[in-house]
Amino acid sequence: MTTKRFTLAFALTGILLASGSILKVRAGSGFDNSSLSGTYGFANTGLLPNVSHPTKITNYDPVASAGSWNFHGDGTFDASDTVAYDGQVIPRTYSGTYSINSDGSGSAQFLTPNTGVTHTRNLEIVNQGNTVEYIQTDDGIVGSGSLIKQ
Repeated sequence: MTTKRFTLAFALTGILLASGSILKVRAGSGFDNSSLSGTYGFANTGLLPNVSHPTKITNYDPVASAGSWNFHGDGTFDASDTVAYDGQVIPRTYSGTYSINSDGSGSAQFLTPNTGVTHTRNLEIVNQGNTVEYIQTDDGIVGSGSLIKQ
């Protein structure tokens, strides 16, 4: 009897895993670009490749930034922040675009004026839209943070 129960439980778990029912952890549904509107403050920490040794993948320097993003609800935002990296403190302003999926996940892209590099962050709306968790997804950059509605 115990073997049959174990086999049945194992089979049901396999079916649920195969269907994705157990793996779905999204906050909800019904999200879109208008789910983000207004000003969100943030602090970000991470690692950037050491510019003195660009061929050494394992040589990273810490980086930190803090500022705000102003989402317009239409897939665009503007932002300002201050970055501390390699002994420098760099104020910046920039703008970008974002796209939110119906499950609250999404991405944002922006061009930084000081480097001319386009960056991408994966987003996840949480806390009834009052917080956006993000992770930097650019090659060679490690960074994450939270955007908190102001």
